[in-house]
Amino acid sequence: MAELKEGSVIDTHKIITIPDVVNSGKGKLDKDDFKITTGTFTPNLFGQTTAGSFTYGTKEGRYITIGNLVYFTLYLYITDIKTAPVGIMNIGGLPFDATSMTAVNVTRVAGLKFGTSKFVTGTVSGDSDYPNAVYLYNNNREGQFWNVFGGEVNSSFSIVISGFYLK
Repeated sequence: MAELKEGSVIDTHKIITIPDVVNSGKGKLDKDDFKITTGTFTPNLFGQTTAGSFTYGTKEGRYITIGNLVYFTLYLYITDIKTAPVGIMNIGGLPFDATSMTAVNVTRVAGLKFGTSKFVTGTVSGDSDYPNAVYLYNNNREGQFWNVFGGEVNSSFSIVISGFYLK
């Protein structure tokens, strides 16, 4: 094992080899593996069968990337449903397509017709028709999961979601 002595210099520009799992199979790290970017995006609520049409009070999202890891947070609320959505509900508009399935944290939700007997969670899935969207699910206290459907959304629907996924 090498020892560092006072006055030693470490060359941080050298590339090191680490397991492929850590760096997407490239075998070596480079500066792009740690490139940090930030930005905003505009999330939107939609049903998979019929998207629906809404008046939004707010729809905003922010993200930070570190290499292929995307951390995001979004907030949206609707004030009116112009055309009712049909089918499984999603929130689209994430800044990048996902490459794998990841659970995300729904920190606040209101305006769903099933009340407080269930709570909402979500996933981002790269193996789907909507790789830049959050699929919304609800579950009961026994841990059973169902999709959130368009008929369960009220005109006062609001949601806050944060999470991360690989692009």
